Amino acid sequence: MNRDRDRLGYRGRRILVTGAGGSVGAELCRQLARQPPARLLLLDQSEPALHAILTDLPEGPWRPVLGSAGDGALITRLLRDEGVDMIIHAAAYKQLPLLEDNACAAIRNNVLATRTLAEAAAEAGVQRFLLISTDKAEDPVSVLGASKRLAEEIVQEAGRRSPGSRFALVRFGNVLGSSGSVVPRFARQIARRQPLTLTDPAATRYFMSLGQAVSLILQAGLRAENGEALALDMGAPVPILTLAQQMLRLAGLDPARYPIRVTGLRAGEKLHEAPLTGAPWPPDRRLLRLDLRAEPRRTLSAALQDLQRLADAQEEEAAARALLHWARAGDPARLAGSG
Repeated sequence: MNRDRDRLGYRGRRILVTGAGGSVGAELCRQLARQPPARLLLLDQSEPALHAILTDLPEGPWRPVLGSAGDGALITRLLRDEGVDMIIHAAAYKQLPLLEDNACAAIRNNVLATRTLAEAAAEAGVQRFLLISTDKAEDPVSVLGASKRLAEEIVQEAGRRSPGSRFALVRFGNVLGSSGSVVPRFARQIARRQPLTLTDPAATRYFMSLGQAVSLILQAGLRAENGEALALDMGAPVPILTLAQQMLRLAGLDPARYPIRVTGLRAGEKLHEAPLTGAPWPPDRRLLRLDLRAEPRRTLSAALQDLQRLADAQEEEAAARALLHWARAGDPARLAGSG
């Protein structure tokens, strides 16, 4: 029955998108609105962001919901009253350097809210749940990467407990033009004739356009099996210096003469992101199937209890250390070797 519905795409479904006002969440809503679903719930904590995406959508069966994915009472009521059959969980804090100093907020929003949402979805019998994750969750060295790796494990565990549903996740790298992306920053600096700021001339990143990334996310959301972990094939990594030079040329400026200031890698930042590698995914070869290690249920439960305690106590430094510890399999030797 579900496979018959899959042929219709997202048409006729009742969908909840969390983080609907963010860069990825808003593009998800724009692309979904073209189908259209029978009902589309747009959840976001930011009133301005939620208002902005609503004004960008045509008339349709949309419902804006101002609130948090971690509000259990709100989520339970929404899933029950609206008959939600699919959740795309895009809500997350994602600004890497900011989260290094705000580990407790990362725990609450990226980890514990995912647990609340996944548990409510399982209880309500939601048919599909897709977590939007990041390449920084691979061998994480940052608060952001560690928090998203634990969110992935939560979704994998929910899938094991809900064999009749499909809980899946999809990772990708940097999206061109998204909030916090280097491209808008370079564009602003060029427009103001300010020096371009580079963390490191040797740094490389994976990039994909917003529209292309969201199109692949929607393919994953429709076809991924329960417990499946996918990644977008981002192509070859791009040197940040090359990207800066190309943008200068497009603006009619000489890269050899334009001032570039090297600031150094930020806390939790890698020189090169881990490549997103895996077996090609037959439904769409632009997606890769990952073989992700999942921690035993008992270990995940202990991790969440520990992180909940530290977040409630606002112990920022201890919370950051614990995030990395638990996300890296609780292995003290590996943790010590992470630098």
